[in-house]
Amino acid sequence: GKRPTRQVVQPEWHAPWKLMRVISGHLGWVRSIAVDSTNEWFATGSNDRTIKIWDLASGTLKLTLTGHISSIRALCVSDRHPYLFS
Repeated sequence: GKRPTRQVVQPEWHAPWKLMRVISGHLGWVRSIAVDSTNEWFATGSNDRTIKIWDLASGTLKLTLTGHISSIRALCVSDRHPYLFS
């Protein structure tokens, strides 16, 4: 006997967000991102071996940190102390 085919209903999904802006500045792929707990700034780490600190509201670059000898693959902002770990 032939089995009856089951109809799978897929819900239509819409993202609850929208693109606000595209920020450019790194010379390599961005591998990591971390947002400050106060939502004032965020940091991006890249294959170009730099960490960039950005203003969250305007998207403007505030600071570029150099000195890594390899790509930055992870970032973490402490919510208790003024530390950024990479």
